[in-house]
Amino acid sequence: MPTKILEQALFSKKLHVAEWLALTLCLLLVTSIFLIPAWQERDATIARETERLQEAAQVVGQSLSRSLESTNRAIMNVVGDLPVWRSRQPGWAAASQRLKAYSDAMPSVRSMLIIDANGVVVAQGAIDKVRLPRKITVVDMPFFRTVRDHPDRDTLYVSAPFVSQAGAWTYNVSRAVLTPDGKFSGMVAATIDLEDYKLLLASVRSVDDQFIALIHGQGIQIINEPKDFTPQGMNAAVPGTFFSRHMQSGRSSNVMRGATPAVKTTRIVAMLTLQPAALHMDQALVILAGRDEKTMLNEWHSMIRGRAALLGLIWVLGIAGLWGWQRSRRRAFNEIQLKIRQIDQIFESKLSLLLVLDQQGRCLRISAAWGRLMGWPLHELIGQPIIKRYAHPDDGHIVHQVQHQLAISGVAQNMLCRMRDADGVYHDILGQVAALGGLIYIDARDVTKERQDRDALQELNTQLQSSNSQLKEKETVLLQLAQSDELTDLANRRKFNEELRRAWLTCARLQLPLTLALIDVDHFKQFNDHYGHLRGDQCLQEIARAMRAVVGRPHDLLARYGGEEFVLLLPNTPEKGAVSVLEKLRQTVEDMAMEHADSQTASHITVSIGVATVVPTADASPEVALREADKALYEAKTQGRNRVCFAFDREDS
Repeated sequence: MPTKILEQALFSKKLHVAEWLALTLCLLLVTSIFLIPAWQERDATIARETERLQEAAQVVGQSLSRSLESTNRAIMNVVGDLPVWRSRQPGWAAASQRLKAYSDAMPSVRSMLIIDANGVVVAQGAIDKVRLPRKITVVDMPFFRTVRDHPDRDTLYVSAPFVSQAGAWTYNVSRAVLTPDGKFSGMVAATIDLEDYKLLLASVRSVDDQFIALIHGQGIQIINEPKDFTPQGMNAAVPGTFFSRHMQSGRSSNVMRGATPAVKTTRIVAMLTLQPAALHMDQALVILAGRDEKTMLNEWHSMIRGRAALLGLIWVLGIAGLWGWQRSRRRAFNEIQLKIRQIDQIFESKLSLLLVLDQQGRCLRISAAWGRLMGWPLHELIGQPIIKRYAHPDDGHIVHQVQHQLAISGVAQNMLCRMRDADGVYHDILGQVAALGGLIYIDARDVTKERQDRDALQELNTQLQSSNSQLKEKETVLLQLAQSDELTDLANRRKFNEELRRAWLTCARLQLPLTLALIDVDHFKQFNDHYGHLRGDQCLQEIARAMRAVVGRPHDLLARYGGEEFVLLLPNTPEKGAVSVLEKLRQTVEDMAMEHADSQTASHITVSIGVATVVPTADASPEVALREADKALYEAKTQGRNRVCFAFDREDS
């Protein structure tokens, strides 16, 4: 193919544009493969967290409904017994005893009051921690005026929150007491204990940034968790708030997303109106459970940043790769042209081994360097098949390979062939071959000395590989040292964290229990102060050896967690199985009878152990087990040390 035609075929503008268009389409396809599932994961995360918020609101709503129903029944019973107490002496004393009994029996009630038509409390009963004045008048209280001005025996009145005469922030529920002719003759009220509500709201919070609040139907906030989320008694019934938007919708439940006038960040809030039809409540209670959307999507944002970085790298590599390939293609062609020009200029030089052959391999031109190197009679070689005549008989396959490469690409690089000189000695000839314009051009050099040097170099490489193998063995030893504690020869904290993450994922996938124990040497600071740090180090080493003898399974991991604290990881171990192992471990340390004169627990070294057993889930963090084990360890210390305390035992207590 003529040089000009070849250049047009390889470097046409259409081919150039087509290559860039194909690359762009591929990169866009890869981008969509990366980003579409990522966006779907974002939607799934929001949907999953929204469902949790709805569940939290429903749990609170169900609990409050049961509490209000039991309180309403107690109020109805009191209303029914009023004629009996009014007809006998001392009836109000008996009524007060009954009211106290009801208050003690219902966790959500602080006190119960019987109030006459003039707003005077005639009977009262409260839980022990509440001290009510003997004489109470509520005639000026809004909740009394509401019932007095609009009495209805079928209505359960829910007051706005207020500060009680005992100084507590609360609200009450009440029913009117009417005469037979329907006139107002008093009321029975139950004051709600918001400390019980606080425990309920705190129990449904699954993450630190989640908030949950209870708001009166008129918009006054009754209680919220966390406590410092919004001010107590804040009015939520202002335009633009989630509460106002929910009440305007007329629906009993809503999930809303957005910002409020007071808070500019985007939040997702689940809302539930609590107003059971059977109770005939005059005012509803509204439950709000929400999270900050940005915090909710923290993990997703980290993931998308990683994918964006990877996509950016793919784009950069793709563009740079195509640009570099096109550039190298142009450079290769230019090099061939340069070779041709050099052949024309230096063909008669005695420095280069140059040959020009026709398609049948007959010599058309040969440089003088061949004669100097090989001693050939050059004038006799014109028109002769020089390769066939002087190549080693065993190198015929190389000639065929070169012919095949020339037929495909027009270029054959690094052709190595043995050629015989005039004295019958074979030389290693390395040549670059190009087919242009129906001719074959060969640019060669004698590499006999180089091959001899390469053989020597291979021997050196063999020795170097042996040295590298020894170096890798040393690297393995260093890696083991990096994952072990220098003092106790146990696994260090870094190794423990890696194994904990691995065991957590395995147990989550197989739904197997995982037990984690934190082990603390009791009063170790006093031991160091009394016996010195050298003896303290020896103490930790002996304790480590003793505990290591107890831990028998190969997949269990005993590690030094820091200072005098150790940690034991027991994958696929339920609480029942962990009890015997950890109690044996504690007893083993105690049986060492290592003297500890300054211990407040015993005269010898002891350990306290906090244990947590969980069945991991894919969306939970191993930090859950660590926190529970740490709490159990604290409980073990609180109970007197030298004991094993399980997380479930601590919670049940």
